[in-house]
Amino acid sequence: FRPTEDNNRSSKSPLSRILKKTMNFSRYALAVRLLAGAAAAPLREGESRASHLRAVTVLLKTDDGATPIVASSQEEEYVYCKDGEAYESDFTTSLGDTCASKCAGYCCGGLEACDFFTGTVKKDGSCTGEWACRNAGRDGGSVGIISGSSCGGKYACFGAGRLGGSIGNITNSCNGVRACFGAGKYGGSIGDITNSCNGYMACFGLKYSGVDGNLDNCCNEDISCHSKTLLEARATCDTANNDKV
Repeated sequence: FRPTEDNNRSSKSPLSRILKKTMNFSRYALAVRLLAGAAAAPLREGESRASHLRAVTVLLKTDDGATPIVASSQEEEYVYCKDGEAYESDFTTSLGDTCASKCAGYCCGGLEACDFFTGTVKKDGSCTGEWACRNAGRDGGSVGIISGSSCGGKYACFGAGRLGGSIGNITNSCNGVRACFGAGKYGGSIGDITNSCNGYMACFGLKYSGVDGNLDNCCNEDISCHSKTLLEARATCDTANNDKV
């Protein structure tokens, strides 16, 4: 449901009021989920709940594109995942825990957000939302580093780079319901996705086109690059920022 003045009288914290004033509904809802995850996450030794919540990264742009309103003390930490399980950075030494647990509320927040995910996620709010990064990089595929509060939203990066596909780093990108759902599946290579594919189904099913390349400041409207080839998507970009990989 949509937050309103009537149904949110009991949760009028200053942060909640700031979020509602500066964010559209989808990003407000994402922020609420991220904060809820942090509130329930285990604390580190010597860490108070208050300091833990202050450290949570919302990293959600305001409607006018301003900078993130909450910074994170976790911004240099990453979680390395293989099939949804946490590993050392070599991806061979299991840590005996799930990616979601290792994120501790800073990433992989939401129902099965990182189940069966293979790749690296930054603890900055990335992969937040129901099934946000589920199955990404799975079944012989690969996905680089997901950071910059990327892959936020229901099914945002579900199955991206799966089944022998390859996607480079995803940065400040793929935010929105099914924004990059199934992008780069079934073989071929898509380079880095930066500041791109933000919107409802913006890069849903983005396909390899036989030409490797990056996306930088592309496809940031709803369904703008839905089911397009990489070559077609790159035609909408600032060519100065999209040199061949």
